[in-house]
Amino acid sequence: LKVVGVMKDNVFIRFFEYLERRLYKSAWKIVAVTEHMKDVIVSNHNIQPEKVKVIKNGVDFKQFYPIPKDTTLIADLELSKKFIIGYVGTHGMAHGLDFILTAAAKITNEQIHFLFVGSGAAKPRLLELKEKLNLKNVTFLDPVSKTEVKRYLSILDVGLVNLIDSPVFLGALPSKMNELVAMKIPILLGLKGEAEKFVLHNNLGWSFAPENEDSFLNAIENIENNLHHIEIDLNKIEGIIDRNKLAIQMLDFIKV
Repeated sequence: LKVVGVMKDNVFIRFFEYLERRLYKSAWKIVAVTEHMKDVIVSNHNIQPEKVKVIKNGVDFKQFYPIPKDTTLIADLELSKKFIIGYVGTHGMAHGLDFILTAAAKITNEQIHFLFVGSGAAKPRLLELKEKLNLKNVTFLDPVSKTEVKRYLSILDVGLVNLIDSPVFLGALPSKMNELVAMKIPILLGLKGEAEKFVLHNNLGWSFAPENEDSFLNAIENIENNLHHIEIDLNKIEGIIDRNKLAIQMLDFIKV
């Protein structure tokens, strides 16, 4: 809440921060989902490093895998012959999607279309902004079931992963990245830090500076010219792991 500006520092937040510190101290083991988070826990709370293990978010390869584009869905959405950049997930205050809409208004290439699937606290405001800007290159859809998500991901030429510009997110690794990679869909990342290293090191897509319009528009232009350079090889990716193997790692770590 502090990060997105909904709540300023107050007695309630300080209480929960105090409780957080107590829980770190009393915990038998601590699992962090990124290296950055582990570093913060160890350094800021004086926790022994061996007490903390990094087990990153994984993906269910039985559910997410490469499939052909769902041409029926593309036709139903009237997106034939469009280059679809899609965001599938929570439309929250931390995701900075209002910035994406404002920047989308500057794109003159009529082939590029943004597809947003999901719901969240920010969605009503985003729908209002879409109407205000009279965006013809943006489509919003309601959330779909887990069994349907794969159909919508399949039609994306590029998957968008975006967060607001905050140092808090330098250690973020959004789980939606793993689903996109598992389906071999290139990523357009609006996030610095650990996530950017993961995407660029493994040649999974492109990044732009969070909430930086020039950087975003340059990335869009770069995608158009260099999409053919992205070849996702699941066997060579460092950092994406089968969820079942991750569960075994966690059990081995936390067992007494």
